[in-house]
Amino acid sequence: MHVYYAFVLLYKFLGLLIIFFISQNSFSRQVSGRPTLPSDCHGTEHWVRGHSKSKGIWTAFCRANQDSGESTEAYKFWAPRLHEGNPLNWPNRTETVAIWTELELEKVLSALEQIPLQLWTSQIRGIYRLHRSKDFPNPGSSGDGFIALYDAAFMEKNNLVRILSHEGGHEFYSHMSNEEKSTYRLATGWGLRDEPGARDMVVYKRKSGYVRRGCEKDMAEDLACNIEFFLLNPDKLKTEVPGAYVWIRNRFGDNFKLRK
Repeated sequence: MHVYYAFVLLYKFLGLLIIFFISQNSFSRQVSGRPTLPSDCHGTEHWVRGHSKSKGIWTAFCRANQDSGESTEAYKFWAPRLHEGNPLNWPNRTETVAIWTELELEKVLSALEQIPLQLWTSQIRGIYRLHRSKDFPNPGSSGDGFIALYDAAFMEKNNLVRILSHEGGHEFYSHMSNEEKSTYRLATGWGLRDEPGARDMVVYKRKSGYVRRGCEKDMAEDLACNIEFFLLNPDKLKTEVPGAYVWIRNRFGDNFKLRK
């Protein structure tokens, strides 16, 4: 009799063990040979961050039908947009691909959670990880809906929220209407002049009133800098370029601020 009950208990234990292994294989998975990215997860899956790892072993994985509490609007927008490899038709051919680390993915997602969603356009196609910028020590660059983050972006002295806000400003500018560009130009003091041989009126920069060196390059760079400072150093922007401060506040609204 005791043998019979022992056999029943063993049978039930083995059954539970089999169910456990099947569920693990069916409901969670990793990508072989590199860290599992949020964009690797299918629509029914959620990216789960690795909480511990041994050297050379990546622990992040995709889990089916699970929500780890990270499904905010920012997460839903960005999770499918964190990619490996090179951005499509990336013009900087000398820049090489880097492999994301889990810590970098966590830092980027955390930074993106803080930046207001109003900044990002639906034309944003992805964020990629590259090694060294052709304009080193530039930490990031963007174009055609793509954002590249370089090794320098993850240096301790750099702020990912600042870098991503700046690149988001560039992408926003590239999709502004002509009317928006015109009102921004007038609000910030950029001028127009007619030059012989030019097909269109030429924009020229104002003589002063930039939040930092390099922002005077062109109107796109100026806007990217001003959006960056509106979010991170609003008092400095209000002092140096009050017209830009008012334009950004009017364009995005009073809730356009970093989220804690």
